[in-house]
Amino acid sequence: MTIIAPEALALRGLNYGLLKAMIAKRLGRTNLGEVIPDFVVLAESRLYTGSRDFDGAVPPLRLTSMLATESQSLAALPAGFLSMDRLTVNDGAGPRTLEYVTPQRFASLAPTGFARYYTFQDGGIAVEGGQPENFSMSYYRRFPALTGDADTNWLLENCPSAYLYAALIEAYAHLKDDARIPLAARMYASAVNGLIDADNEMKFSGSTLAIGSAR
Repeated sequence: MTIIAPEALALRGLNYGLLKAMIAKRLGRTNLGEVIPDFVVLAESRLYTGSRDFDGAVPPLRLTSMLATESQSLAALPAGFLSMDRLTVNDGAGPRTLEYVTPQRFASLAPTGFARYYTFQDGGIAVEGGQPENFSMSYYRRFPALTGDADTNWLLENCPSAYLYAALIEAYAHLKDDARIPLAARMYASAVNGLIDADNEMKFSGSTLAIGSAR
């Protein structure tokens, strides 16, 4: 694997190929080319599901830039679906946001004539009283996966350190280099928590999201 100097990364822009080169450079190894993609896949899982490491819990990544909408079908969850933001229906009684309930509670609901609740069921979403004709679902979805070397996405471009340190945690675990995991975990937590804080600030103040690059 070719090792690319950090200054070249800044000039050429970040993509999947350069991310793998960054990981290899931090590891100081040239014989991990076949497994570094595995570290990135595991890193993405960590990003989206959250983690609990040496310095406490890091929440799952949920950002404004991850929001998408669906208004056509609830029969199947949209591609890349992570979690619901809100589900609003308009069935003649005016638009209203539905409340999530567990499948067990949903099955025991008494008919009311209008939708109040929803649940996840059979790979899609079930709404009290039947599937509504008019609805708007706002949900969080994954960023596009990195597969080809030229691939990139919003997260890699705006916060490469989140990808880098998440992957390094997995790499050090693979190499049984336990001494280096705590620092990588702290750097990862700092990157993700900083990103979430910046996103929250943007939501409430209208400021521009500004994220630093990997160190």
